[in-house]
Amino acid sequence: MLFRLLIVFSILVLWAVQPARAVTVNGDGPEATDAQGVPSDPKTGSLKPVKIGVLAFRGREQTLVHWTATADYLTKSISGYRFDIIPLTLGEMEEAVRDEKLDFALTNSGHYITLADRYGGSRLVTMNAKGPTSQENLTGSVIFTRADRTDISKLDDLRGKTFMSVAPQAFCFQTAKYRMREQGLNPHQDFKKLLFVGFPQDYIATAVMRGIIDAGNIRTGVLEAMAAEGKIKLSDFRILAQKKLEGFPYVSSTKVYPEWPFIKLKETDKALSQRVAIALLSMAPDSKAAKMGQYAGWTVPLDYSPVHSLFRSLKEGPYAGLSELTLASFFSEYKEWMILAAALLLISWLWVARTERVVARRTGELARANAALGEEMAERRRVQELARQRQSELSRVAEMNSMGELASGIAHELNHPLATIANYARGCIRKMRSGKENKDELLDVLQRVSDQADRASQIISGLRDSMRDDKHTRIKSDINQIIHEMSDLLEFDLMNSQTRLELHLSNSLSFANIDPVQIEQVLLNLVRNAIDAIEAADPAERLITITTSADGEEKLLICITDTGEGVAETVRKKLFDPFVSTKQEGMGLGLSISCSIIKDHGGLMWIGSTSTKGSSFCFNLPSGDRHEG
Repeated sequence: MLFRLLIVFSILVLWAVQPARAVTVNGDGPEATDAQGVPSDPKTGSLKPVKIGVLAFRGREQTLVHWTATADYLTKSISGYRFDIIPLTLGEMEEAVRDEKLDFALTNSGHYITLADRYGGSRLVTMNAKGPTSQENLTGSVIFTRADRTDISKLDDLRGKTFMSVAPQAFCFQTAKYRMREQGLNPHQDFKKLLFVGFPQDYIATAVMRGIIDAGNIRTGVLEAMAAEGKIKLSDFRILAQKKLEGFPYVSSTKVYPEWPFIKLKETDKALSQRVAIALLSMAPDSKAAKMGQYAGWTVPLDYSPVHSLFRSLKEGPYAGLSELTLASFFSEYKEWMILAAALLLISWLWVARTERVVARRTGELARANAALGEEMAERRRVQELARQRQSELSRVAEMNSMGELASGIAHELNHPLATIANYARGCIRKMRSGKENKDELLDVLQRVSDQADRASQIISGLRDSMRDDKHTRIKSDINQIIHEMSDLLEFDLMNSQTRLELHLSNSLSFANIDPVQIEQVLLNLVRNAIDAIEAADPAERLITITTSADGEEKLLICITDTGEGVAETVRKKLFDPFVSTKQEGMGLGLSISCSIIKDHGGLMWIGSTSTKGSSFCFNLPSGDRHEG
């Protein structure tokens, strides 16, 4: 505390001895000049620009929203200057500092240590993060996963998992890496995949929440800020290796380190830097700038030696080459080991020779693996050919069913009038035989009419019977498996029509005693109708859903739902009748045939209702023995 008071006192003394702002009055009004002689002209309003680079860890827009008020505060507090916020990524800020394009910088503790080591500069003040405790000027990082991940409860569970952070040089990842190494975990070796996605850090939390990645790492306070903004719920996440830090307002998986410093860069004017430091230290915690920036003012520069210790342990930042030795220093310090080095060189040569033999052996193994891969590809082509043959068989079944339905329709339509003709002809015959009407000639004609009518009826009945395919057998089948096989057959149709197919299949259903080929044909017909129905829809909205469930204790329920225009009420009642179709080129037999197949299996087919636009065609089938999915 005494050290901080001395620094504040020194800054106030330096400020007091600076030249006062000169104000002269003339005919045009006052002209103000700051300590460096830069005028603030009331007529032109010209102010010397001062650029403040800010690390945009939550994105450029968020950075401008949070820090523009701080720049405005400095502009009002220090005459003659206009302070501007420049949102930057880690790499962009390093380039800007290197090229001397910034006057001040505001970044995390680790980045500050690296910038100061490479390009010079010093911290003026340290930010107090917004919080109700005495620990608000500290920060750390948090390692987290989804709360419902039962397979990840501690850091060691991350082995073989996917992990996401900002960047290798990001301070939040460096602190997390140190914490993992304490637990015997090397993030560069033990993860299945290590991804760095840059800013904003919000994307990492969203990726974990949506299951895109197994676990992630961001700086402390981001999860709480996103929860306050309504973007996430903290209860949806599990914090790994959480540390209990007394007085620290945020969840953390690591030690905490000094918060962001406000940095004076190497070429920045010292007098201006002193005025900026005084203005920031004078900022009230409840000022507009502090509220917009979501912090609680500024304090004297903290001790950043813990950050140096972290980098020294990781051998990163200024200590990246700490353990490296040159060849000259090696021989100078370890002359007595020269003989051992020669022996090691010999061993290395032998190792290289052995490695070459291993490489030759592995090359042979690779050649054999390539041959096996060729065989596998040939087998895959054979399976694809079988699938095409099966689809051809299904098409043949569809044609046979269509012809049978056509024959049934003709028989149904013509049997009644033909039977009527036959009855009238027989009546005439009976009358003539009774002697009440015409003679032999009319009798012979009517006899022929009767014979031809009977013959037409027999021909139509024979056509209907010949079109029936009774070769199919019914077996106990898994309806979910049939749906999966059917969806494979429609892969190219779905791709060409830019349609998504989603399967919501119950894992615990009874078997059904069915003809798999006929049921698969019904499914193909309904899904193809759905593809045609949503052809006019926007590609992003083309979705077909197939669901299976138990319809009571003795039935299986299957529904095919699309997002098309739906079926008009005037057509619904007769849609399953022969020769009724909503398609201009359709024959109106597909649904009639499908309905007949389902009825022949002891089930029913109907048009269901949907909560939105589109149609839902459903049918049920009698269930058999139960099985576990």
